[in-house]
Amino acid sequence: MSTDNRFFSLPYQFDFEKLTRDLAVCEAEQWTAHFNQKDYDGTWNGIALRSATGDHTHILATADVQYKNTPLLLQCPYFQEIVEMMKCPIESVRLLALAPGSEIKNHRDQGLGYQYGCFRLHIPILTDDGVDFMVDDEKMNMQPGTLWYANFDLPHSVTHRGTTRRIHLVIDGRRNEWTDELFKKAGYDFSLENQQKVYDHQTIHQMLEHLYLMNSDAARTLIAQLEQQLTEKKTPDRPQVPVAPVLSEWLPVKILANNTPPLCQWFYFDETQFMEPFYYETLTKISHLPPNKYPMAALSSLDFLAAAASSFDSLVPGAFIFHVSRCGSTLMSQMLSTEQDFIAVSEPPLLDDILRLKYREPAIEQEEIDRAFMAAVDALGRKRKGSEQYFVVKLDSWHLFFYETIRRLYPATPFILMYRLPHEVFHSQQKQKGVHAIPGYLEKEMIGFGASPTSDWATYLSSLLGRYYDTMANIAAADRNTHLLNYQEGPVRMITVLEASLKIKFSESILEKMMKRSHFHSKSRVQRFAESAAPLVDPVLLEAAVKGYDRMEALLNMKCEV
Repeated sequence: MSTDNRFFSLPYQFDFEKLTRDLAVCEAEQWTAHFNQKDYDGTWNGIALRSATGDHTHILATADVQYKNTPLLLQCPYFQEIVEMMKCPIESVRLLALAPGSEIKNHRDQGLGYQYGCFRLHIPILTDDGVDFMVDDEKMNMQPGTLWYANFDLPHSVTHRGTTRRIHLVIDGRRNEWTDELFKKAGYDFSLENQQKVYDHQTIHQMLEHLYLMNSDAARTLIAQLEQQLTEKKTPDRPQVPVAPVLSEWLPVKILANNTPPLCQWFYFDETQFMEPFYYETLTKISHLPPNKYPMAALSSLDFLAAAASSFDSLVPGAFIFHVSRCGSTLMSQMLSTEQDFIAVSEPPLLDDILRLKYREPAIEQEEIDRAFMAAVDALGRKRKGSEQYFVVKLDSWHLFFYETIRRLYPATPFILMYRLPHEVFHSQQKQKGVHAIPGYLEKEMIGFGASPTSDWATYLSSLLGRYYDTMANIAAADRNTHLLNYQEGPVRMITVLEASLKIKFSESILEKMMKRSHFHSKSRVQRFAESAAPLVDPVLLEAAVKGYDRMEALLNMKCEV
C-alpha cells in the first residue's frame, strides 16, 4: 500500500507467458534508440504500440496530440487486452528496454505525476536483480507481471548491473474517475495533493524569497501558509530572521508554453555553478534540493522575469557561440568553465523555450519575446559570487535560424561561428543522434522545410545540415562582428578566438587548465578523447552542406589574409 504517493503497485497481476509471447512478436521488429540521449549511458531503446503518428518506430511521448494504435499492437492480443481494460484516456504505449551495463541518469519528467492529471505505469516483463530503479532516492522492487505507478515528476534513475535485458511495458494515460477509484484501492492518499507540506526553516526562507516578488494570488496564498509554518516552528534557540525580498539563489530555467499566458519556472541553485557540459545536467544535479520539489512555488509570469532580471547585477555576454553541432562548441564552453570567474552556459533550455514561443504561442508579440530573452540572458549572466568577469553563451545548433533576432538585441556582441566537415558531423549524428536530428522535433516554419517523425532520417538530416551551413555562411559573409572557427583548427585556435572575442589575454595558469581540459572528451572530464576517422558519405546527399562549408572556408581564408 502507498504511504506517500511517490510510487506503489496497483492491484493487477498479468500472465507472464502471454506477456512474453507478445514481446517475442515485437522483438522481431526494429527498435529505436531512446530520443533523450543526454539522459543515459549504454543502450536504452524501445518500440511503440501507441504513438503520435501510428508508427512503431516513433517512441517520442509528445504532449497535446491524438495518439494512434500502431499496426504492431494489433499483432499483440494480450498487450491490446491490457490497454483496453483501462477505462481512461490512454496516450503513449511503449516497450522500453535497458541493456546490462547501462544507466538512465537521475532526471525529472516535469509534470508527469498523478496530481497533475496524468500518469505513467510500468509492467515489468523481463527484469534482473541487478536493476536498481530509484525514485526520490528509494528503490522500486518491481516483479514481472505486476503493475506499478510512480510520480516521475520526482528525481528518478535506473542502473543496470545485472546480465538480463530489462524490458517494461510502459503506459501513459490521463486521470479520470475510473483511475481515481483504482488509485484509491492501491492506497493513494488524495489528501496529500492539497495538504500543506511542512519544510524546515532554511527551505521556507528560500521559497519565501521568491514568493514575495511574484505578486499573484497563488503566491500570496503560499506565503500565508509558509509564514504560518515559521510561526509554528519558532523556538527560543532559533530566532526568526526577516527574509529580504530578493531572489538570492533562484534562477529561471524553463518556459511553460501550454499556459495562457506562458509561465516561467524557477529553480533554487544554492551555490551550484554552471560546470556541466550541458545546462540541463546542472538542472538535474540540483533537482533534489527541497525548494525544487515544490513546483507551485516556482512559477511566475514573463513580466516578473523581466522585473526580477532588471534588479540583478549581471554581465553582458562577451560572445554567443553558434554551431552546426558536433564541431567542438561543447569543448569550448567546457574549457571556459575551468575558470571560476567565467560564466559559460551551454544550451540552456530557457533560451530555446523563449525563442520558439512564436511557434507555440502564435498570439504572443515579438516585443514580449525580445524582452523575455534579454531578461533570461541577464539572469544567466548574473554575478552570483560577485567576482565573475566574463560571460559566454553557447546556443543550440538550430539557433542559427534566430540569428537576426539575437543580433538585433545584441548588436555589439561578437558571434563565434563553429563548423566542421559535413561528413564528420553526419557520421557523429549517425552514431548518436541529437534531438534536432530527430525528424519532427524542429518546427518546419523554423527550418524551412517539412518533416514528420516518419521522414527518412538520412534525407532529413542532410537537408537540415544544408540549411545550417548555408545560413552560417550567409551570416559570416554579412556580419563583420563574427569569428569563424573550423573544428580542424583545434583547441589552440579556440583559445585565440575566445581571446579575440572577449578582448582579453588569458594568463598562463588559465591557459594550462584550458589545455588540460581539451585532452578529455567534451562531455566527460574523466574520459580521454580519441579521434576516429569518419567514413565518407554520398556526396550528393551532402551537396548543399558542402557548398556552405566551402563558402565558409573561403571566408575564413580571406579573414586570415587580412
